[in-house]
Amino acid sequence: MIHKFKDYNKSEQREIVFEIIRQKYMNNPKLNNFENNTKFMTNLLKMYENGDINENRVEIKLKEAYDKSEGNTRFRENIEELFFYFYNIAEGVAEKTSPVKKIKYERFCKIISNLIDIEAISEKIEPPEEKIGDIDRTSK
Repeated sequence: MIHKFKDYNKSEQREIVFEIIRQKYMNNPKLNNFENNTKFMTNLLKMYENGDINENRVEIKLKEAYDKSEGNTRFRENIEELFFYFYNIAEGVAEKTSPVKKIKYERFCKIISNLIDIEAISEKIEPPEEKIGDIDRTSK
């Protein structure tokens, strides 16, 4: 049986995202400019978490990055994929951090979800079946 991304609980979905990143980009970090885009997202998230920039500035920077992809379908798909990965990462951190940081990470997720269709992208994700165990439907 082939499972869809949505068949897995949130924790397993994050494992899938990390595995996809590992398989797709570890041996080729320059693929789709992933290395530079990841640095951009990581720095942005750290600056936001540390209070160096506010939520409005994060939103502007993400929107600018997203708008650069307008008219270029492949670039748009790449930036949506990157945002989707960071949405999942931020969502995971929000679940396991202090209440103050939780709010920041949840807001970061909200900003991303206002730019991309999280559900539509999750429909396209194909879990690497050989790396993911049984579905745990109990902790959705």
